[in-house]
Amino acid sequence: MKSFYSIIRYVNNSVTNENLAIGIVMLSGNSIFYNFSKEKLSLASKLNKKSAKLLSFIVDDIKNSIEADKGNSKFLFQTEFNYNLEFLTKLSVYSNNFLQFDPPTAINMEFNEELFNNFFSTYIDVIGKVRREK
Repeated sequence: MKSFYSIIRYVNNSVTNENLAIGIVMLSGNSIFYNFSKEKLSLASKLNKKSAKLLSFIVDDIKNSIEADKGNSKFLFQTEFNYNLEFLTKLSVYSNNFLQFDPPTAINMEFNEELFNNFFSTYIDVIGKVRREK
């Protein structure tokens, strides 16, 4: 089964396209996984202190809306997730501010919580991984 993921990037300089991969959203089967790197969010806030509060607000809003989606899946008559492949594709096209979503990328395997966490720490949370290894 294919899974799809979209990397969430903080763009510090739109002219040079200087960016930092701060999080990821993944769709795998009937599951949604997401995570944000605390270290990279902290670094992004230090890079541009003027946008730190807005970045924090938007990240919290993304987390809350995904958690609401997960909560809806527990109802008897489950509605389709708002965070689906079509929605991630739209976010990648129309999100052109300092927070951007990469176009969803397919990966030919099914993920569970443990596999997702390994994927996240390997490809996104690299700063935290380096600090933990020292």
